[in-house]
Amino acid sequence: MNKSYSELLSTLEILHENVSNFKNYNIDSSFPSSIDDVELKNPERLEILSVAYSQANILIEHAAEHFIALQRTLTEPILTIAPWSCLRALLETSALACWIINPEIDIKTRIGRSYALRFEDLCQQLRYSDLKINGFSREKIENRIDLVEQLALSMGYK
Repeated sequence: MNKSYSELLSTLEILHENVSNFKNYNIDSSFPSSIDDVELKNPERLEILSVAYSQANILIEHAAEHFIALQRTLTEPILTIAPWSCLRALLETSALACWIINPEIDIKTRIGRSYALRFEDLCQQLRYSDLKINGFSREKIENRIDLVEQLALSMGYK
């Protein structure tokens, strides 16, 4: 293994360790006056904002697992295709999390993005239901889509 490649793996390990330490250290902390702290004090929208932040947290967890998988696929014996799949999943989930928790958007936009993500996920489940896979009842998914649409419409989203 050449020196540059060894340095890459070492850097990935350090990055993973530092991000994990930061997250674990701050897991039960709230930063006063942070955007999420301020937004989550809004009693009218607390439930849907909690959903938005939960979606982002799940996406971050997915990104973390794909990051670990990326490290493993780049460790001897090195895989040639899997690292790119892991990297793509890592980038996509990270981008979606950033899209939802972007500090430059307002509450209305954050909620709209949360609904958009829920709707897109349900539409994907609907496509799976057409494949007749167990656990994907088309009727249940369609009912859930209707509910999400009604909630979004009732809050003024198109």
